[in-house]
Amino acid sequence: MTQNASTIRTLLRAVRAEAATMAAARHRFLRPGTRP
Repeated sequence: MTQNASTIRTLLRAVRAEAATMAAARHRFLRPGTRP
């Protein structure tokens, strides 16, 4: 395992986690009848 591959894997994991968080927030925002 090279350092470059490790960095890419870490970046992909971070991007995937951020995308999941954004999707969850958008879904919660768009769902009618729910207020934070």
